[in-house]
Amino acid sequence: MFRTPFLAIPPELLGRAHAFQVDGKTASVKLPVAPQVGREDPEILALRSWREVAGEKLPIDYDVGRVEVVVHASARIELPDEMLQRSPNAYDLVGPADQERLNELADTQYEHARRAMDLVAYDALEDQPVAARSRR
Repeated sequence: MFRTPFLAIPPELLGRAHAFQVDGKTASVKLPVAPQVGREDPEILALRSWREVAGEKLPIDYDVGRVEVVVHASARIELPDEMLQRSPNAYDLVGPADQERLNELADTQYEHARRAMDLVAYDALEDQPVAARSRR
């Protein structure tokens, strides 16, 4: 998840995703979905403006606090099934060499995701679609 200060979207964009190429990999930025009543999290999505019709709030736009960024990795890593049953810090199930490889993959993927968010932010400032710049 990446923080997105000052991002506001209309309701019809909730839950949408945009996929594009960054550094030779496919990245996608996913906007949050509309929350269920009573489960709102203003750190992720907050109603910014609305109009009222017959006492009901009809959204005009939302402030988006965070978006999900996914970068599709080309590496394949086999992990023990036990890892699905244990806490995320189950280091005893993975040997030192595999742990180093996982750390390197995580660092690389994070850098690709950060680069994708940089492109999205830059392109928004330039008012151009992300795909136009990500090919450069």
